[in-house]
Amino acid sequence: MTEFAQVDRAHYNFDKYVRRTRWNSFWYQLREVSKCDPASVLEVGPGDGTFSRLLRNIGIPVTTLDIASDLEPDILGSLMRMPIDDSAFDLVCAFQVLEHIPFGDVERALEEIHRVTRRYAVISVPDISRNIAVSVRINRRLHFERVFSLPRVFLPKHRFDGEHYWELGKHGFSTATFIAKLERYFTIGNRFRPIENTYHHFFICERR
Repeated sequence: MTEFAQVDRAHYNFDKYVRRTRWNSFWYQLREVSKCDPASVLEVGPGDGTFSRLLRNIGIPVTTLDIASDLEPDILGSLMRMPIDDSAFDLVCAFQVLEHIPFGDVERALEEIHRVTRRYAVISVPDISRNIAVSVRINRRLHFERVFSLPRVFLPKHRFDGEHYWELGKHGFSTATFIAKLERYFTIGNRFRPIENTYHHFFICERR
């Protein structure tokens, strides 16, 4: 597999990149990582740097890794062969990253995450599966929200757009197949799609 940076720094322009739905996802990323109470975090694919800044602001040490030098990561390197010692971080996170590599190479990437983390992996990937998102708020204490998946007879085929090699919910890329890859290396403690941004499917994992 030939590896290269798919986009340049201009891709992460705030007005274009940080839409309201993505900002909501930052909140879920922060919540899930902080719940693990890690002493050290590796963020693979830091994007515009928003999440790493948020982590540092709440006192969680984070190191970033990316193949794109113009993003100025702490460690310049590939997810497929991270220049990092075994079990170097309490937690490794990769948010909307794995879809940037071919689906056949995902297991190799998960193997690397498993090698580098001491305990946790927090991952999100794109999911276009149909759903209904319901949110009901009665008052400050009574609040119900749920994302219900809907069946789909014909799954759309994925076309590589220069960035995403695959997305869950498309033909050949089922959630069950992705979970099977994850479970070779991790126990999945929780998974969910945020009601504000169901395109992002989160998996909270612990190292086997």
